[in-house]
Amino acid sequence: MDVTTTLPEPRVRRGSLAPAAPAVSIIVLVTNDTSRLRRCLASIDEHRPASPVSEVLVVANGTPDDELQWLSARDDLVLLAAHVNLGFGGGCNWAAHVAAGQRLLFMNDDATATAGWLDELGCALDDVGVGVAGSRILLANGTLQEAGGVVWRDGTTSGVGRGMDPNAPEYTTRRDVDYVSFCSTMVARQTWNAVGGFDPRYFPAYYEDTDFCLTARSLGWRVVCEPRSVVVHEEGRSTRPSFKRFLTRRNRELFVAKWRGALAAAEPPPSLTSGQRAVLRALDRTSIAAREGIARQSSPAAASQPGNSAPAIPAGGGVDQVAALRRMQVINDAFIDALSRELDSNGPTTAARRVAGALRTRAGGLLTRYPRLSHLVRTVIVSVGNRD
Repeated sequence: MDVTTTLPEPRVRRGSLAPAAPAVSIIVLVTNDTSRLRRCLASIDEHRPASPVSEVLVVANGTPDDELQWLSARDDLVLLAAHVNLGFGGGCNWAAHVAAGQRLLFMNDDATATAGWLDELGCALDDVGVGVAGSRILLANGTLQEAGGVVWRDGTTSGVGRGMDPNAPEYTTRRDVDYVSFCSTMVARQTWNAVGGFDPRYFPAYYEDTDFCLTARSLGWRVVCEPRSVVVHEEGRSTRPSFKRFLTRRNRELFVAKWRGALAAAEPPPSLTSGQRAVLRALDRTSIAAREGIARQSSPAAASQPGNSAPAIPAGGGVDQVAALRRMQVINDAFIDALSRELDSNGPTTAARRVAGALRTRAGGLLTRYPRLSHLVRTVIVSVGNRD
């Protein structure tokens, strides 16, 4: 029997202490390791104000039962547990359907909140035409990860102020941006519903937040970075670098195909010497477009850019775990193909080091599930004996 047809149903458990009528729903996803989630939730508990009333929803995306025990014991949480990884977009779409708040705050489990982070995002959403507001994101070493983001003509992206002094004046003023990372971002429910949630084509992760922001802007809503809202991010801890590169490249191709018309009007990628000037030009263009977008907001149907052609979640908010599992199998197959091509093109010794690192993270139960992966491992072992 195909095991994918016998998956237990996903479950939602609303703790007895979770508020019945929150104004804000804070949504955090987790997969296998909940250690970062503990720190994230502790920071939310420390810095969450009494008003507006907020609820916290944790989406356990295929999280092992032993890791769920401490979450199940917290009566102040809404716990959504799926038996497979629904992807970032799929898990967020499910949580947004369950959430009771009129404002949705999406937060990474490897991010920690600081004082005032939620209030300041709420203030930003009160501004005229704002539908999406993201925090200023700091790295653990104190430098700036980004104060919003820019999308370039080829679909690549840049965090504004990456590696710079986070307290510099140019990064501490609220402004319109092309997109904000959903590491810590608040979305008005009206905007979320109009966009249709995250596009499932970007499964399991990367570019779904960029796509969401471009869709919101095309419908007339402003997307802003609110620098007074600050989170600290342990960047890149959740995904192996080789797999992240593969997913980013794959999803950028999907993104470019979807937004080709809009990207034609964007700035070209900057050179090494023109980076900051190019960012400023891009932000000026975005500010002008935002002012024009406010005038269109009362008539979203007039927007010329594409929305999400596929429904974000099944009717009634159901969660299709089987579809997610099959999508992950397709992704794993494509990843294996990419590793094989790298092995062929780069020479065995160079590629084997990268492949071995990737397989240490990805292999797990995949060796028995994917005969082609086992064949690739054997190829690497044999090829390492032949020097480049």
